[in-house]
Amino acid sequence: MVTFHQFEDSIPDEAKALRLIGMPVSVFDHWLTEDEFINTTPFLSYGEAREKGFAADYLETEDRFLTLLDGMAKGGVSLIRFPDGLQRVSETSSKWRNIVRRGLRYKSSDELYFHQYEARLLFGWDLTHWFIFRERSNTVAVADLVRKAGLHVLDLHPSVVVAD
Repeated sequence: MVTFHQFEDSIPDEAKALRLIGMPVSVFDHWLTEDEFINTTPFLSYGEAREKGFAADYLETEDRFLTLLDGMAKGGVSLIRFPDGLQRVSETSSKWRNIVRRGLRYKSSDELYFHQYEARLLFGWDLTHWFIFRERSNTVAVADLVRKAGLHVLDLHPSVVVAD
């Protein structure tokens, strides 16, 4: 299995510089090896799944993220707009659904802020997305929600996590 330090370049630079706590959340239970990435994963994106006839399978994985993000959004969610700051979004609106689906499908680089958890979401690649926290205490509740949604928190390299 490939260890996390081999993927350190995927950690957002801002999180490294500020010593923030990163939490990669994925449909996979580990970082994929090169062989898994190339040979055994039938799709890593919505477009690829559609092309290969796996659209229904992709939608099942997307639904897990929707369950997680919809649940977190109930505590308040905002779209992060630069340089304007936070723009509140109703978690029951079509705008919310559009923002999330576009992010999960790699069609936008929008970032979200979940007020209750003080967590920033950076949409990632390969069915793995990043939560960024300032406080370790908020990671416990989010990790529990991740597991309940049928997703996985991937291991972090110790250099990324703020020491207690």
